[in-house]
Parts: sequence; C-alpha cells; structure tokens
Amino acid sequence: MTIRPTVDQLVDLLETEIVSGRLESGSPLPSERTLSIDYGVGRPLVREALRSLASRGLVETSPGRGTYVNSSGRFGPLDSVHLARLATARQVVEARVTIESQTAGLAAERATPQQIELLTALLDRVGSTRDPVQRSRLDLAFHLSVARASNNPVLEAMLASIAPLMVQLMMRSIGDGRTAERSHPLHWECLDAIRSSDRRGASAAMESHLRVADETFGDGYDEPIQLGASNYARSLVNDYGSLDALVAAVVGSTH
Repeated sequence: MTIRPTVDQLVDLLETEIVSGRLESGSPLPSERTLSIDYGVGRPLVREALRSLASRGLVETSPGRGTYVNSSGRFGPLDSVHLARLATARQVVEARVTIESQTAGLAAERATPQQIELLTALLDRVGSTRDPVQRSRLDLAFHLSVARASNNPVLEAMLASIAPLMVQLMMRSIGDGRTAERSHPLHWECLDAIRSSDRRGASAAMESHLRVADETFGDGYDEPIQLGASNYARSLVNDYGSLDALVAAVVGSTH
C-alpha cells in the first residue's frame, strides 16, 4: 500500500528538488495535475503545498503562466540596524553558535527523512563547486535548512535574520582558504550526528565547525565583519560593484 504524503511532507519533497538544484531557479514547476499524479495526492493538497512554498519565497505564481521556481527567495534581508552596528566576526560567530548549536541538536531529534536528504544534497554540492558565490549560497542553504529541520520556526527565523552577516563571514572564510578547508568536514560530522539522532554530537559538531574561526581569523576576528569580507573577497566585491551587491547575490534579496 502506497503511503500518500501529507502537506508538510510534500512541501519538504518539493523543497528538496528546488534547493538541491534539481529544479532550477526560473524553471516552471509541473502543473497541479502532474504533481497530483506524481505524488498520489489530491489537487487541493498540492495547492496548499504550493501556497506554503510561495509564502516562503521558494516559488512564484504568475497568472496565466503557471508556477515558477525561485530558489533564492527563502532568505530575507537583514534589518539595517544590524549593519549599522558593524558587528565583528567574533560577534557573528558567537551569535551563530548560540542559535545553531540548538538548531543542530533539535534537528537530530526532529529532522524528517526528506530534510536529511536535502541536507545531504546540499553538502554534496558544496564540496563539488569551486565558485565562491555558489559555494556560499549552498553553505547558507545548508545552515538554514538545519534550522528548518529543528522544526522550530522561531529559531529558523532568528537565523534567517542574520543571513547577510553569515554570508560575509563565509566570504571571509572562503577567502583565506584555511578556515574553509578545516571547517567543511565538520559539516559532514554534524550531518552524520543528525542522521544518527545524536543531539549532543550534532550540537558539538556544529559548534566546532563555527569555532574554527577562533583559531584562524587572527587579529581580524575583532574587526568589523564587513572589513574582513571586503578584504578577503576583494576581487568578487569588485566584480559585483560592492559588498552589499555581492551579499545580495548570495542571499537572493534582489531577485
């Protein structure tokens, strides 16, 4: 007997297709009728799932044209007050550890098989791309997907609110090479713990991943993160015209 997915399960399945890249940004989603047949559910359930995806910015519906993928839309812009305070790299790491050690631990207890599949697909792609903008986009997607897998929307929203600062930290890490090289394997360690329902292990691995910067950032750890990101990703900043434009390209706030 085939078990039909619930609305939440269908949302997770479709999100996996979108964020993993199997459904590319800008491409049309299959019709409601096709999705209904493919997943063995009624069209009202499909419509409800699409509304959920649209509310998070993952898809857009155009009257008369259909529904299109918008894989960068889930990440909202950072409130300007955070940028005005010129947070340091250390402060961003401290904030992330506080939030993400919790989200990883909860994900180990609550993640669905579909969410674990999504996390695996994202890490596979992080490891296979050399493009720093795409790598940062996938890295960001992984961390926010862990937060979503915690099934605590408040924690998910808290982490999403600092997404631009996270991207600046990622640009600083990718730019110096050492941090990215040492921290990426800890992504997998965290995911393995989530897969094994090991709450303490997932929380510890996530904190270790984020704390690599304690040892590699040196004197720049207490400088504004904007300065570090600009210095270590200078060529990219020049390509995009400004750090804000570069961050927006990763976060997706200018789609």
